[in-house]
Amino acid sequence: MVRLGGTASASHMEVFQGLEILFRRQGIDLDWVLYSGYDSMVEAFVRGEIDLAWNGPLSHVKMKRLAAEG
Repeated sequence: MVRLGGTASASHMEVFQGLEILFRRQGIDLDWVLYSGYDSMVEAFVRGEIDLAWNGPLSHVKMKRLAAEG
C-alpha cells in the first residue's frame, strides 16, 4: 500500500482519483491522505506517515531540511 499525501483541494482530489486508477492498473494499492495545509503534510511525510507527497517547491525544501535534521 502506497500512501499519497496532499492538501484537500478540489484539483488535488481529482488528480488523486486518476493516480489511484493508474497505480491499481500496475497492481499497486494507493491510499490518499488529505491535509488542511502543506505544513501538516510535510510533517507527516518526515514522520513516515505517508510515502509520497503532492507538494510544491517550498514544501520540498521544508521536507529536505526536516529530514536532514532528523
